[in-house]
Amino acid sequence: ATYCTRNTTTTQHPTKMISSSVLLTCLGSLLVLHSAYSCLHYRSIVAEFEQESTSAPPVDVIIEVFLGFLCCLLGQMTSIGPLVEIGAVTKEIVAPAYRSRQFDIYNVRRKALNCFAKTATKTTN
Repeated sequence: ATYCTRNTTTTQHPTKMISSSVLLTCLGSLLVLHSAYSCLHYRSIVAEFEQESTSAPPVDVIIEVFLGFLCCLLGQMTSIGPLVEIGAVTKEIVAPAYRSRQFDIYNVRRKALNCFAKTATKTTN
């Protein structure tokens, strides 16, 4: 009787990679959402005190958005798994015999019009 054995040589369990990537992506999304809320809160405070409005958000909001984006990027990059080398293919590309230029037939209007013109000139002569 043969038994199927499981390959236990992998170094990292796939579910751990998925959970860490999901964790990083969720953390990044929460950081971006919190920075959006912080920016809106800042603008409401500025509007409440009737100070001159600035078009630039506060520096802490910009840093928080950058960190959130970086967490989302790293989370997605860890979810793809290990990179695999792509082998070069040196096979020559050749069209099938039925698709070669020797079998192409060109039916153009000029051919039909020339035939029509010849018959028209013969009947008028």
